[in-house]
Amino acid sequence: MRLAGLDLRQIPFPATSNAESGYKVFLDYLEPKLKAIGFILPNKKGIYPLSQYSVTVNEVERITNIDFFYILNDDVEDMLELELDFSLWSLNGF
Repeated sequence: MRLAGLDLRQIPFPATSNAESGYKVFLDYLEPKLKAIGFILPNKKGIYPLSQYSVTVNEVERITNIDFFYILNDDVEDMLELELDFSLWSLNGF
């Protein structure tokens, strides 16, 4: 599987400094809008806007086999991990 030119099969766990790509997940658990987002990022200067590297948290979990938000209520966790709306995040300029 490829995302923004990255071969997602090349993400080792645990991540190492020579990995082709890495991941980040973020959770905003403050009202009024709970939200979560994941990123698969190249381990070099990216050539695409940050939005092109955004994925659902479920996708990052599938690739890494890590359950990031296991402490949350399952209904809330499922809703947040399936959502992908880059516009909810103030990441302009990245």
